[in-house]
Amino acid sequence: MIVAILDDGICQEEIETKVERYCVGNSVNRNGAFDDKNSHATICAKIIEKYSSPEKIYDIVFLGNDDLAEPEDIIAALEFCLGLDIDVINLSNGIEVCGTDNDFIGRLRDVCEKLKEKGVRIFAAQSNSGMLTVPAMFDSTVSVEQI
Repeated sequence: MIVAILDDGICQEEIETKVERYCVGNSVNRNGAFDDKNSHATICAKIIEKYSSPEKIYDIVFLGNDDLAEPEDIIAALEFCLGLDIDVINLSNGIEVCGTDNDFIGRLRDVCEKLKEKGVRIFAAQSNSGMLTVPAMFDSTVSVEQI
C-alpha cells in the first residue's frame, strides 16, 4: 500500500517507512526544516504505520508556516496526487461548506472523482464542530470525524 499524507510535513526520522516529500501551493514558501516530531502529519504517519504496513508514504505538504492554506492549495495537493501511484490519501483538513464558493466546491469534487476513478481511496476529515466540510461530504471520499 502506498499512502499520501496531505498535511504540514512529516519528521522523517520518526518514521520507518520510506518517505518522499513534495511541497505544493502555499507551502512552497515554507521556512525551516521539517523536524517537528509532534507535527500533525508525523502523528498521522505513525498511526498509519502502527495499523498497516505501507510500502511508501508521500508527504504532500500544502500548509504554510502558519499551518494554514488557501482553499486552492487543497485542490493543488489533490491534483498533484493524480500524477502519483498511490492507493490511499489521508487528508485531515477540510473547508466548511457554508459560505464556500460553488465553483470551488465543483472543482474540488471533480478532482476527488478523478482520484476515485483512478482507484484511490480518500480519507477526509469532517469538521470537529459538526459543520459540513468538503471534501469529506463527497461520495468519492470516506468521511472521518473526531468524536
